[in-house]
Amino acid sequence: MLSLDELKQYNNGCLTDLFISRIFQEYRTYKNEDPPHLYEMDYKQFLDFTLAMENQKTPQSLKWFWKILDINKVGYIDINVMKIFFNQVLNAIELEHKQTVEVNCLDVCDEIFDMAKPVDPCRITLKDLIACGVGDTIVSMLIDVTEFLSMDNSEST
Repeated sequence: MLSLDELKQYNNGCLTDLFISRIFQEYRTYKNEDPPHLYEMDYKQFLDFTLAMENQKTPQSLKWFWKILDINKVGYIDINVMKIFFNQVLNAIELEHKQTVEVNCLDVCDEIFDMAKPVDPCRITLKDLIACGVGDTIVSMLIDVTEFLSMDNSEST
């Protein structure tokens, strides 16, 4: 069994706290009696998580991530949802990585919309995310501090 705090250590803590919390909200966990109110992920859920993380280009993985990203359960994500997730990336960069980021959140959201090429210019659906061919990059930009930093640094050079 794996706790939320233990999962935060995955890949040197590159994933945002919000993303990890959303996994525990959306996927089956088990209540531990000691200490009370602590939920844990079993091996099957961890395996699903690992497969999704390691195969982000596949429609199955994008569907797994979608359940976490679609926080309002409306079938799409919009700029407000993207700002929630991406601000977590920016906060983690500044607090945990002690780096200043010269990135505007709205510019990144615009870039994500450009990458996704959604049918509706104000909403990205799971279908859009899969069809665009770079859904894995979009997901990484919203949940993974290390991946965002490496993308940002490669664009700067």
